Amino acid sequence: MRIPEIFEPVAQEVLRRMGAESTTRLGPDYYLIKTATPEAITDSEVAKFASWNLPADHTWPC
Repeated sequence: MRIPEIFEPVAQEVLRRMGAESTTRLGPDYYLIKTATPEAITDSEVAKFASWNLPADHTWPC
């Protein structure tokens, strides 16, 4: 998942509201998350702060 660096102050809240049970930071604005409720990623009111449907070849910052 990508949460742009400009939203860093609210990134943890965004992840919490998306149901992230665990997170691994993959760069300045990329996160690998584990969630039991994947529908919360798209149905959450905070979904506008993140890009979650990223092609596998673009998930790591170049």
